[in-house]
Amino acid sequence: MKEDLIKLRIWGKSNHIEQDTKEIIKALESIHYQVIEVSKPYQCRPPNNDESRTYLTIIKTA
Repeated sequence: MKEDLIKLRIWGKSNHIEQDTKEIIKALESIHYQVIEVSKPYQCRPPNNDESRTYLTIIKTA
């Protein structure tokens, strides 16, 4: 079985990014994806310094 890696960037308000990431991971796992890597949140530069981004690496499991 060939495993294709999927890279996903989540971008949002810094005070919500960690909770949003957890919810997205839960949703992905419910549809048979496996998250194999999660980055720490990276804060954006001005003028978007109230936003952060997180990167996920996922694969399809079924």
